[in-house]
Amino acid sequence: SDKTGTLTTNNMSVLKFFVVDNAAKDKAALQEFDVTGSTFAPVGEVTRNGRPARLKGNSAVEELATICSLCNESSVDYNESTDKYTKIGEATETALVVLAE
Repeated sequence: SDKTGTLTTNNMSVLKFFVVDNAAKDKAALQEFDVTGSTFAPVGEVTRNGRPARLKGNSAVEELATICSLCNESSVDYNESTDKYTKIGEATETALVVLAE
């Protein structure tokens, strides 16, 4: 089996992301976030240092969400007959759509 599960199940999810907190000259401080959820369902929690992250008003996170949504050709569809969310498009791009949601 592969490390991500993409080859075996064609699923992918975002587990962690980083944004620049501030930058000066040749140094940058990063904010690191962890993400729960392992399916295409748009549910989960974003945490920072083990606590729920404050995302609203964080311009770097908002810009990342915009990029994940607009620079993307995939989407998520809810299938009522199977009661599951499914991907339309590439697994990597769909994982970014779910993160933005």
